[in-house]
Amino acid sequence: MGDADADTDDALKWIKKSKKREKELVKKRQAELESMDKVLQEEYTESCVRSSSGFLHASDVDISQRTWRV
Repeated sequence: MGDADADTDDALKWIKKSKKREKELVKKRQAELESMDKVLQEEYTESCVRSSSGFLHASDVDISQRTWRV
């Protein structure tokens, strides 16, 4: 019966470690996505052109070619 308790303890340790690892990965992914969003916003802002009427037009901005790897 001592082996069953050890197996249970090992399983619980593995679950806790896995959850901790997953949380770290989620934080890393979130930081990467926020960074990509910031870059995209900067590129969009730089690409906007002021027309003679003073309005911002983004008709010349083509972000369809932009791809992100996560």
